[in-house]
Amino acid sequence: MDIPELSQLWVTLNRVSLKMDGEMEDEGWLTVFEGTARYDLLTLQDNKSALMSLVPVLADQAGYYEKARLEIDEAPGKNCFYALPDGLADDPLNPCTDPDAYLLTVPSGKVDIEFHPHIYLGPG
Repeated sequence: MDIPELSQLWVTLNRVSLKMDGEMEDEGWLTVFEGTARYDLLTLQDNKSALMSLVPVLADQAGYYEKARLEIDEAPGKNCFYALPDGLADDPLNPCTDPDAYLLTVPSGKVDIEFHPHIYLGPG
């Protein structure tokens, strides 16, 4: 089976959290977003600063972070992808309603992104 090259990967996020370096798995998480937002994850590829650009960091939260956790909305029709050569969303506000979209499910509802090297967030 041929795997298509993705042109867009749309997900609806409910929460984004960052994990501080060196903490136990269930500790050291900083929630940086809660709500509902839709992103094309491919636009964030190789751009860690885009994910953190609006994160307010208090002095006691400054430090190195090893990964981000994206909590994905699991409702049907909220997540999808498009394949090259011609696949692009006609309506970026509702990309998964397009008939060219391939619907996507994330069984765990979570995606972890590990940072190599770890990123540093300073106070302020």
